[in-house]
Amino acid sequence: MSGEVKAVNEDRPGVSCDAVINALDDEPYRLANEQLAVVTKGAGADKEPAEMYVGNIRSGQTLKFKGSATIIGNVNPGGEVIAVGNVVVLGSLKGMVTAGAMGNTKCFVVSTNLDPMQVRIGNVIARSPDQPKKKSRFKKEDKEMKIAYVLNTNICIDTYSADLISEIYS
Repeated sequence: MSGEVKAVNEDRPGVSCDAVINALDDEPYRLANEQLAVVTKGAGADKEPAEMYVGNIRSGQTLKFKGSATIIGNVNPGGEVIAVGNVVVLGSLKGMVTAGAMGNTKCFVVSTNLDPMQVRIGNVIARSPDQPKKKSRFKKEDKEMKIAYVLNTNICIDTYSADLISEIYS
């Protein structure tokens, strides 16, 4: 077993994450990973390796990453993620997140449900409104991935697209 790398699964100790890792070999995931590698390199976050965490981040927990971070799970309110590079959350992001922790405003945050208490990218900070969003019984939930990035001196949140990533780094 020496030299073997295993993914961490906080929610189910002892359960292998091979299914998750094998799913990442599918064509759409492979293309997304290639695109993320190009973007990460453009952000200057390639100095340190990207890291993956599988599990939920609960209130009071803080995870720090020396490069970019991919989290498969939720970041709950009161939880915090700090990364020198980009942050990708395949789950809900409702806690606090810092991308570009060393001051890089070309980093970004992507999540399948982006509703953070606070977003920090480089030295730019934004927080969510104090009033929670009103949920309508008739409106469909927005299922598109969202991206937070710095434009001028503000943090913008848009629907994720490859074209938008190209604009951020142009």
